[in-house]
Amino acid sequence: MTVRTLRFALLGLFVALLLAPALPAQTLLRWKFAAGDEFDIVMKQNMTMEMEMPQADADDDAPAQPPVNTSTDMIMDMTWNVESVAADGSAKMTQTIDRMRMDMALGPAGKAEFDTGSDEKPTGMAAMVAGMIKPMIGAPFRQTMGPNGKITEMEVPDAVKKGPIAGALGGEDAFSDMIRRANASLPSEAIDVGHTWVVPIELKSKIGQIEVKTTHTYLGSEQRDGRRQEKIGVKIDMEFGEGGIGGAKVDITEQDNQGVMYFDNQAGRLTESQMTQKMTLEIQIGETAIKQKITTTMTMQVTPAGE
Repeated sequence: MTVRTLRFALLGLFVALLLAPALPAQTLLRWKFAAGDEFDIVMKQNMTMEMEMPQADADDDAPAQPPVNTSTDMIMDMTWNVESVAADGSAKMTQTIDRMRMDMALGPAGKAEFDTGSDEKPTGMAAMVAGMIKPMIGAPFRQTMGPNGKITEMEVPDAVKKGPIAGALGGEDAFSDMIRRANASLPSEAIDVGHTWVVPIELKSKIGQIEVKTTHTYLGSEQRDGRRQEKIGVKIDMEFGEGGIGGAKVDITEQDNQGVMYFDNQAGRLTESQMTQKMTLEIQIGETAIKQKITTTMTMQVTPAGE
């Protein structure tokens, strides 16, 4: 596996993370903030990828290269801190990535694992990946979010904006815009079971323009952990446009991206989400064609700090 191929895999991982929709409230529900609120978030993600590489020889009779199979398991610990709440219910808050653990099986490149909370320094491929992620650890993202879930202000730490992940996505402005616009706004009207609303997003990156359409469906209430939870179905459709670096072109030939999220009405906050994304991509870089089959599963749990 080349460094360029690894970067494509990592980019796919972080696009999935950053485009995961912010979890909305239903009906007349709104986020309810209080100064001093602190929440612990645990996000777990598994991504498997099968990559079909072009023939080593241009001769049509040359044998095809065997597919490269990779997998990545990640656990991310984050903290939300509400600093202040305005009269209109909007909150100034910070989101900080406290720790990240990754375990990667990279095909011919072997295995790599690291833990940002460990004193042990990663080596080899793990050191390279850890170096890309390190600027994000402990750096607070400051934002203002309204009770409808819309982010009106976003301040990304300089170390992150100028880091390799932001660079891969098209620079600091594109990275900041991605985070801000990926947060779904809630419908203003009261809604019944079966009601749907769509949140479109357009993003620019080094692999071309990305259009994301997220469809939410209110599925009613459930009792979970002894509390009433509002259940919302999520379906995501993605499309890559032209304009990728070096003329790269990405086509999604198959996709099935669905999940569910739960919102606590009384507490006025997200409690958990589950998402499964299945995509087949065809990537054209000059005369090189690469086919990728990616399956990603992601869960997120949100609890008051210390619980």
